[in-house]
Amino acid sequence: SGGIRIIGEDHTIVNNYITGTIGNSTKSALSFMNGVPNSPLNRYFQVKRAVVAFNTFVDNQTTVTIGAGADSELTLPPLDCTFANNIVYGTHSPFFTQVAAPINMTYQGNFYYGATLGIPSSGFQNADPLLAVAGSDGLRHINSDSPAINASIGTSPQLVTDMDGQSRDLFKDVGADEYATTPASRRPLTIADVGPGSVMNTVHVSLAAGWNLISNPMIVANDTVKALYPTSTFSFAYAFLDGYVKDTTMENSKGYWEKFPGSTVQPVSGVPRARDSINVVPGWNLIGAISGNVDTSTIVSIPAGLRVSNWFGFNGGYAAVTQLVVGRAYWVKANGAGKFVLTNPWVTRGSQQNDGSTGE
Repeated sequence: SGGIRIIGEDHTIVNNYITGTIGNSTKSALSFMNGVPNSPLNRYFQVKRAVVAFNTFVDNQTTVTIGAGADSELTLPPLDCTFANNIVYGTHSPFFTQVAAPINMTYQGNFYYGATLGIPSSGFQNADPLLAVAGSDGLRHINSDSPAINASIGTSPQLVTDMDGQSRDLFKDVGADEYATTPASRRPLTIADVGPGSVMNTVHVSLAAGWNLISNPMIVANDTVKALYPTSTFSFAYAFLDGYVKDTTMENSKGYWEKFPGSTVQPVSGVPRARDSINVVPGWNLIGAISGNVDTSTIVSIPAGLRVSNWFGFNGGYAAVTQLVVGRAYWVKANGAGKFVLTNPWVTRGSQQNDGSTGE
């Protein structure tokens, strides 16, 4: 894996903490690419006037490659770039791999420690920046006695915070971290912050005593009837496919009959479904709702004119509805095969509760 690859003109790369990358060349922790003369849009424009400043590089296999990708096509080296006030730390030599010599590269105010530099040392100080042991955020901040404190060159007035969101003063510290004793307002993202698991949410489905038309409104790891609705009378539910069939699992998009011994509000947790394109067949279809309420006037059919009935819900009896409620299921008649598209863009903003109404 690599870090940052620079292509094109006028990039500013500041306040990054890059650690543990194991790539090289174009997948180094930082790669200044070589460019293609008169580059087409899908190739590599020459790097010009890039500013790489106030970053911290820790324990990367190859920290910086200059002229990455240089060959008979990529012949233009980086031009008029600046590498300033960065900390380069680790044990893998050299820190810099120069495949092509840059033109008019400026180095100033940088610290390096733990391995050979690989380029002339002008603009670098070989000094231990005294990084603390990694904290709970996985980052190694500078200690209170670090020589990097107030050691930057230049004022950089546009840079007012560090990687933690803490204020930088007039005499800025070298690297991505400005020494501070106040709590950080930013932190690295974790697997709980990004990806499918980051939008886990809970909806609440109101259930009446007796028979209910219900659905699986979320993307869940366990979609068995009893996992979703543990108070259900049966461990199976009835789906409709040219007649009723028993299912022990509940698929998204489908509707099911299930019986409950008493009224309750059932929380269902999982990844929300903000949109669904639900396949239907000619005749009556029993479909499930998504993770938020959907007004029937917003439902789109493919092809147009597919629906030939009202939407019908069940709450002790059938009634036409104007809203599909989370966790419920509904009957609708189609004049042919196609899709109904249900959308609610707000479903990840917080939990929703089905109040059990039919939406009339």
